[in-house]
Amino acid sequence: MDKRISILVNYLDSYDIEPELRKTYPDIEQGIYLFGAGIYGELVSLHLIKKGIILKGVIDNDQEKQGGLCNGIPIIPFSQIRNEQPNICITTADKNGKNIEKQILGKYPDAVILTLRNMVERLQEKGTIF
Repeated sequence: MDKRISILVNYLDSYDIEPELRKTYPDIEQGIYLFGAGIYGELVSLHLIKKGIILKGVIDNDQEKQGGLCNGIPIIPFSQIRNEQPNICITTADKNGKNIEKQILGKYPDAVILTLRNMVERLQEKGTIF
């Protein structure tokens, strides 16, 4: 799955992920958070910015990244999200996604979460990818 996620992220302009995002986040106009400021986060954020999707911030647990920018979007700690049920797209490698999902749901049980793994699975079901 990691290889498929890598292909998806590296060829985002070739795949139409916007309908999947809009289906997952009907209130996408309110903006979403990305979780993960690594290479996948950089590529996904750039793609979403080009598509005009509002990014509220890029969350990362790495304190060295916090306070920086990811394509002009502030990199924030998870603790900075307050008093909301956030829409979060996890952009980390597949092996880290489950732990991050648990972290998010532990604080926000009603959060709407989409992972790159989920995105690949949905596109596979439609026959859009691989």
